[in-house]
Amino acid sequence: MVAEVRENDVDILNFLFLKLSRLDPNIGSNYSSLQMSVSKDVDTNLFESFIIRCLNSVDPQFFDNKFLYHVSNLAFEDFQSIPRDRQNEVHFHKFLQIWAHITEYYEDVLNRDLNKMSDCCVNISKLFDNNDSGEMAKVLFIILNLAIQSSNNFSFLTDDIPPNHEDVFQKWLQRLFAIPKYEHVQKDECDMMNGEMSISKAIEFEFDNQRMKKHFHYIKKQCYSLSKSNMELETKLKELYAIKDENKRLSELNSDLARQYEWEKKKRMEADKSYKDIFDEYEEEIQRSKKFEIENKLLSEKLDQKNDELENCKSLIVDLRFEITHYKKIYDESITDGAVSSSNLNDSGKVQIGGGERLSDSVLRGVTSMLANTENEQPHSSSSINSFQSPTTVRNKEAMNLSLILEKNNLKCLVICINLILKLMNKK
Repeated sequence: MVAEVRENDVDILNFLFLKLSRLDPNIGSNYSSLQMSVSKDVDTNLFESFIIRCLNSVDPQFFDNKFLYHVSNLAFEDFQSIPRDRQNEVHFHKFLQIWAHITEYYEDVLNRDLNKMSDCCVNISKLFDNNDSGEMAKVLFIILNLAIQSSNNFSFLTDDIPPNHEDVFQKWLQRLFAIPKYEHVQKDECDMMNGEMSISKAIEFEFDNQRMKKHFHYIKKQCYSLSKSNMELETKLKELYAIKDENKRLSELNSDLARQYEWEKKKRMEADKSYKDIFDEYEEEIQRSKKFEIENKLLSEKLDQKNDELENCKSLIVDLRFEITHYKKIYDESITDGAVSSSNLNDSGKVQIGGGERLSDSVLRGVTSMLANTENEQPHSSSSINSFQSPTTVRNKEAMNLSLILEKNNLKCLVICINLILKLMNKK
């Protein structure tokens, strides 16, 4: 039966609110707020007030004045300032009083024992802690059955049932109509003498005691259930606090990692910039190195060329020296024959190197002096000498002049070569 209600308990709960609100037109003003909050969390005070007004509409004498006064004081109590556990205790106490009146009404007026129906047992923990719509629907079904069985004036509550709720609605009513009758204990009219309690009174007290024990055990079970639920909630609360602390720690760790990431990112950017600068410098060095290699290659080629020229000049100098030696020998032999005075030539061979004067300059000056001496040979002396020289001497003299002309030309070539060599040496 309970499973059948839970299939669509929210829709059925809305339907029951609508049906029971027809017991009193004044209840309808509160129904709209209840209907809007069914899908969320039903206000517990409003739900209890709705039950009380429905029961008062069925029977104005359902509750005594003392209970109504106590309930009215509870209704105006500031529940927001009361701790959550204390609020539940107030709701439990209030609902147990209402439930006791409902049970007594079933027993005294309808002659039915509601406690013998297992489907009519209400789980208070689910009702108030979880706002369970199935438990609320169960309570409203019991109140609706109470109204229908108390008077035919409330038969309209069974009219106009929607097809989608009719099956569950009829099964609940059939189940409630089948509630076992309440067994009354017959009173014994024979009272004991001397103020002693009669047997019927004792049996009645014993029955009340058993009924109270039954209620006590039922409430005890509810307390055990609530205690167990409370322990589970405390465990979950501790777990939630642990999760909260872990989330806080992870959040701080995440913040530290984010800052470290930003720092590492900044350092990486600086390193990339430095690497780029170094790479650019490296590229420039490579370009300069290539340029130097090209220049070095060109200079090496020029150096090889100059070396070749120098070798050629050295060979030429050797040849010229050989020629000079050869012609000098001829010249010396001619002078030995007595035709020409070699005093000028000897003077030219006595050219000395002054202080700080280079050897190359001395050689040039010596060669130039020899050329000058050769050019300054006095041709008229030969004519004066020819008058008293022999023909052989004259021929030797002419041969010597020819040799001097050739030697002069060779010396000019030597001067040119020496100048070229000196230029090459100065460049190096």
